[in-house]
Amino acid sequence: MSFNKSFRQASVCVLVAAILFCGVSMQAIADPEIDVRVGNVEGELGETGVLLPIYISNYLDSIASVGLFLQMDRPNVASFMESFDTTGTLVGGWDWIGVDLYSGTGHDIKIMGAAGGLPGGSRGIGPQSGEIPFINLRLAMPDVPDLFEDSANILVSTFVSMFSIGTPDGRTLGVSYEEVWDSTCFRCESWVPPESTVCLSWQQVSAPPYDSCDVQMNSIPFIDTDKVRVVSGSVATTPPVLGNIDASLDGLVTMADLTMMIDHLFISLQPLRWPTSGNIDCSSDDQVTMGDLTVMIDHLFISLDELDCPLKQNEGAALQD
Repeated sequence: MSFNKSFRQASVCVLVAAILFCGVSMQAIADPEIDVRVGNVEGELGETGVLLPIYISNYLDSIASVGLFLQMDRPNVASFMESFDTTGTLVGGWDWIGVDLYSGTGHDIKIMGAAGGLPGGSRGIGPQSGEIPFINLRLAMPDVPDLFEDSANILVSTFVSMFSIGTPDGRTLGVSYEEVWDSTCFRCESWVPPESTVCLSWQQVSAPPYDSCDVQMNSIPFIDTDKVRVVSGSVATTPPVLGNIDASLDGLVTMADLTMMIDHLFISLQPLRWPTSGNIDCSSDDQVTMGDLTVMIDHLFISLDELDCPLKQNEGAALQD
């Protein structure tokens, strides 16, 4: 009886130990070695230099070199600039950091950098949780809004040729290898008679019949998603400020806006850069007319009432409902 009790206790201990061990293993697999996260930002139409933070968390190893490729999934919301800001970032002291507009369109960019330092790998970014940006990229917002989209996702490529994070001692993090058999087969198109053992012309073929095959094992690298986690970001355009028809980045309605409206209506007749922000009388036709000029003068010099379109906003909400 005591033997059975002891045996049961031992079995329970083994079972508990196995569960704990499996739990630790599963947790280790669930937690990546590297996190790459793109921030979420907004910018006004025509604004340049909107800072987009890129965060990297390295939980186990120091990192001393980086190559990342980012791409927007919509082309007309914003574009990358060929400049960046390292103020207060993790790469502020790196020997070399640069960006390259990959396709030249401004909608994809490659970040490359190396910490440098003494032989043996004495520099780099030690393990940390990514609370400080790795680097801040700069974005430019278009002058004219996209009629169909006001936001774009910013994706991080995990193709092995586009993703590289290295340690000070030269190891590449997050990469695993798959062993794949590869065979190349040939068929002889012309034998030398009479023994027919010497071929004059070989033709590579993909299916039988064939006369010779070369089989070898290849190691194919890939970014291991158990070790690397990437989180996409976004960029969005903020709606134009009502009355800010000169598109000033301070968003204020001033004499400059009144002057531009008068020029648009009576002098040069040039179209407004931001027509939507000029419809300050909130007319349903969205046209800039004398009614808008009257409201602008009242706002600046008479009643000083704030510009607002509550009726139009309520109508929009009612239509949505």
